[in-house]
Amino acid sequence: MIVFCYRIRICITSYILGGVFMSITVKQLKHVMAIVDNRGYRKAAKSQYITQAGISNSIKALEFILDEKIFETGQATMTPYGKIALPWIRDFVARYDQLNQSLIRLAQGSMGQLHVACVPSILSHCIPPVLDAFKKQYSGVDIAKPI
Repeated sequence: MIVFCYRIRICITSYILGGVFMSITVKQLKHVMAIVDNRGYRKAAKSQYITQAGISNSIKALEFILDEKIFETGQATMTPYGKIALPWIRDFVARYDQLNQSLIRLAQGSMGQLHVACVPSILSHCIPPVLDAFKKQYSGVDIAKPI
């Protein structure tokens, strides 16, 4: 580890080499989207419930990791790199949010698959009303048909 540094980049690099791994976070990507959607850092920070300095630092860290500028220095105007990356960022965040919601629903039991096994006489008379009630309550659960 470097004790005294002339540049922050050297310090951060030394930490990376020392075993601390820096990676892109979903929060950083959401900050990029917030700046674009709100057309500025101040409104973006307010929409993300953080300070303007916090969102600015988040973007600086992301730009450091990517080794590319996403926004023009001191502005909310995107660089050519940022403009190309933005659709991918939006797509990734949307997929991440969808995955997050699906995993929560799966853990709560409101999504998944139910396998039913029983004797044929019960299957034809007793099970249909029970399965209908189950489908109404748990519409995200697929019911596998017995063979």
